[in-house]
Amino acid sequence: MIDQRIIELEHYINHIDDFTLDIIAEKMLISTKQLSRLLKAWDEEGLIEYKPGRGRGNKIKIEFKRDVQADIIEDIKRNIDTMNVKDLQKVLQQPWRHNAFVKLQEIVDDKINEEVIVDGNELIEWVHQIPENLHPAHINDYLGAQLSHQFYETLYRVSTTGKIIRNLVSVDEWKDDALHIHLKRQVKLSDGSLLIAADVKDSLGYCGSEECPFAALFSEIEHIEIINDFYIVINFSERPKYFKYLLSQKYSAIYRRIDEHTLIGSGPYQLDELSEDSLTIRYNLFYRGHLPDIERIKYLNKRSEKNHFDSYKKDNNEVVFINIGEEFLLFNPHKDLSIKQREYISQIFMETIEEFVEAERKKDVLNTTVSTIEKLDAKQQILRPLKVVVNSQTKVFFEAMQQRLLKDDIQLLFIEMDYLEYINTNLMAIDADFVWMYENYHSLQPYKTIDLLRQCKFQEWYGQLTEGYKIMNDFDHKENDAPSNVGYQYLKRLNQKRLYLPIRKVRRKIYVDAYTKNIDALPYGIVNYIDVILDKKAIRN
Repeated sequence: MIDQRIIELEHYINHIDDFTLDIIAEKMLISTKQLSRLLKAWDEEGLIEYKPGRGRGNKIKIEFKRDVQADIIEDIKRNIDTMNVKDLQKVLQQPWRHNAFVKLQEIVDDKINEEVIVDGNELIEWVHQIPENLHPAHINDYLGAQLSHQFYETLYRVSTTGKIIRNLVSVDEWKDDALHIHLKRQVKLSDGSLLIAADVKDSLGYCGSEECPFAALFSEIEHIEIINDFYIVINFSERPKYFKYLLSQKYSAIYRRIDEHTLIGSGPYQLDELSEDSLTIRYNLFYRGHLPDIERIKYLNKRSEKNHFDSYKKDNNEVVFINIGEEFLLFNPHKDLSIKQREYISQIFMETIEEFVEAERKKDVLNTTVSTIEKLDAKQQILRPLKVVVNSQTKVFFEAMQQRLLKDDIQLLFIEMDYLEYINTNLMAIDADFVWMYENYHSLQPYKTIDLLRQCKFQEWYGQLTEGYKIMNDFDHKENDAPSNVGYQYLKRLNQKRLYLPIRKVRRKIYVDAYTKNIDALPYGIVNYIDVILDKKAIRN
């Protein structure tokens, strides 16, 4: 077969006006000597005419004598049955002409569609339901977050040590109140086309639109300017705090809209099949990173009779637990309850949990066991009814708590709301004293606190209070205060005031075969599938 690097050569000499051997060698990531040997070999094969430059001012001459892209496609067509997936990925990463690429993609698609995925290269996850909306800004559960992470990439990402690093960005710079971003040039979407600045503008533009639930976070953007296909400028009225962190979040993912129902991204996987009973994703051959061991992942609705979840559990009893969020008791800071009164309510709440929650969930309850309940003295008596938000899942629990409070002549009234109504109603419009709250947020500080104060339900009560507002705007903090410490101390103070009481980590089960190794969790309950290792020896045995 013809050496596919000749496609790179053709691309560079057609896009660089005054090219030299050094420039092309640097682009192709090889030495000048290696390039010189390649050029001579291709000249001898009759693919190109190569004349080295002699003396000062004499440029090298490279002319193509054949349509090498057409020849390589014919080679691939003849030999595709001997090529593995990594070979195909390498082929697709070359800078093909559009018409040649279309022909190549047809050949590769036919190969992929006829390929049988062995069980060892497929993973099954059981979920409560298949999401209806796969838009990264409209996800509302851990599966949506998982799929967004697989399909799309963000401009920035947060490292395991909490540092914000470039992802789709090559170079960036703040100039006054504008963020100048240069994109990486060879990032391809799952259809093989290049990701460009227009995709970034469209994606971020939607984030600031009325249709997006996170529009308020992007209201500081004045306008976005495209300089060229890989250079974009985001202009603000004044430089915002933590904006690069915002651009690392799943709702800020970059995609291209193909039609009303179809989005494509540049992540390691792409959508394969979708129904109300199941959703299948397969790896994206155009992904610029290494391909994962897991070629295909199936998400099956465990409630569907078609999928036989109970029989699957019997045969696959290896279980991995992934943290997806945290539950806590949150008090309304705008109410008149004292610290002693909130402490008393918290004690009643935790005592109810100890006796009410089933045994297998007790191990998930955090180390927040409160001391023996102390009667409130006359000055601290709660003389008015308390109010709490309840839904169909929590009502029975709060009825038990209600009976405990009645022993001290305290009424507990219910504000009944279904989940969607609760999510869509601002807490400031709900006359509740406290809420049993679940949030899914970044596990590292200061991002945990930033998420709570900026994008979680928590911020509706606390975001505009003085301390939270100062944290988000870096006011009144000592120069040497680490942001992570500021976030930690903020939640510690809320806990000391009995406004915030962590209850338990929320986890989900993943049923896996014994040969599946290195299952690691990222923030928001996302499984890092790309690093999962399949023990091929165990598969063969």
